[in-house]
Amino acid sequence: MTDHIYTLEELTENPSFRRWAKGEANTEDKEYWDDWVMAREENRNIARAALAALSGFSLGSASKPDARKAWHRFNQKLEQEYGTISKSTRRDKRAKITDLRWVYRVAAGILIILTTGLMVYFGYPALEDQKQVATRLIEQEISTDFGERKNIRLADGSFITLNANSKLLYSRDPVHTTNIKIHLQGEAFFSVTHREHPGEYPFRVQTADGTVRVLGTEFVVSTRDDKTQVVLEEGSVEVSLDKEVRDEPEQAILKPGQLAEFDSLNDTLVIRKVNTEVYTSWRTRKLIFDRTPLPDVLKRIEHTFGVNVEVRDSGLYNQTISGTIQNAEMSLILSTLSKVISAPIEVQGTTVYVGKS
Repeated sequence: MTDHIYTLEELTENPSFRRWAKGEANTEDKEYWDDWVMAREENRNIARAALAALSGFSLGSASKPDARKAWHRFNQKLEQEYGTISKSTRRDKRAKITDLRWVYRVAAGILIILTTGLMVYFGYPALEDQKQVATRLIEQEISTDFGERKNIRLADGSFITLNANSKLLYSRDPVHTTNIKIHLQGEAFFSVTHREHPGEYPFRVQTADGTVRVLGTEFVVSTRDDKTQVVLEEGSVEVSLDKEVRDEPEQAILKPGQLAEFDSLNDTLVIRKVNTEVYTSWRTRKLIFDRTPLPDVLKRIEHTFGVNVEVRDSGLYNQTISGTIQNAEMSLILSTLSKVISAPIEVQGTTVYVGKS
């Protein structure tokens, strides 16, 4: 399906896309990727990035493509599908092409032709320049809307679930493939492939407050409410406040079942024992609470669905929630929550009112 959204990692690791990029795709694959590229501007941008990344993986082995032969083959296909385009038509400035599908096929065709050898589209580098191309960082930004989650598989086998209303910038060194850095705004769950050797680069998650360094583990990072929270499920991670805050950054090693909360603005780092399911269950079909203060539950609803929550009865703030709520549509969550707290919940536009007016 041409509406599928691929990440940079998915494209560079996809055998079908790699064959298409090399000009070795079969008819079915070629038609799929031709249509996918011309379907959306976003697709073309990520395809360019993937082709640039792939070009850095083949030092010294790439041969310069014959662009003239490729163009001739492509032009023949166009003539078969849409009829010959005469030279006089090309010279006629008043001629207009109204078939957008044809226009995008031309754009896709040029992309295919100029990337037959993976490098020409971006300016085919001389052999002495290829080393510089290969060492450029691979970067990709991924974001989610309210009520949306995305699963991301990285080249090193690590897995990320990006929660709603979140954004991450992924950076990887193409030479040292374990040298991965994530800049996160919002909330995400990480399952990081274990680094087998001490010399391998740690997986790093950077927030506005500091850095999380990982050698292989599962944890959640949240940057909601002007602070960073790290909850460790298994393994170990090192957290540190931003170096700009102090001469010697404060650091701590977390153990499974611990939560670290740090705030670079106030220069604080607090660690406590928690029920990790309360902080990780959002990535499943259930939301789990364990004596969770109602304000914390309502904040999660705000962050996930992009609504404002107003509590009409201040006495409700003292309530805590324990149990499981189906993590589905907001209406189902609010309906269950209303029964749990024995108070009406009403939705008006983008505002949720809790309690009697």
